[in-house]
Amino acid sequence: AEVLLERAKQRKLRELYAYDESSEVNDCIIFYNEQELHYWADKHERGSLGSAVRDCMALGRTEYRLDLRELGVSLSIPCETLLQMLAVLEVYAIDCYNKTTDHEFAIKALSVRDEIESYDFKVGYPSIPRFEL
Repeated sequence: AEVLLERAKQRKLRELYAYDESSEVNDCIIFYNEQELHYWADKHERGSLGSAVRDCMALGRTEYRLDLRELGVSLSIPCETLLQMLAVLEVYAIDCYNKTTDHEFAIKALSVRDEIESYDFKVGYPSIPRFEL
């Protein structure tokens, strides 16, 4: 019984981690020229992009060109707007990480197999950020 309980927990945790890494969580929506663009930048990309925008601003630029090649779009965005968007994405990512951790702890604390199998880890995540350009 204990082995089955542990297997159920491990299975549910794998599902949670897959969900956490999916576009169900890792996404934002940019509305641009009547298009709805789904975009995500991981932690490294957010940091690099923020650094590049600040460097451009230090040289007096007010616009930054964000190339979303995989979407076939290049956007010209005011630097301040892009920095605000990156801040929103960073806080959203932190909140999602914390929610995933909450679910992880909850799953590990369960002691009944049926409760583990029926545990809904998709609840409580923040709404996907939406930006209008």
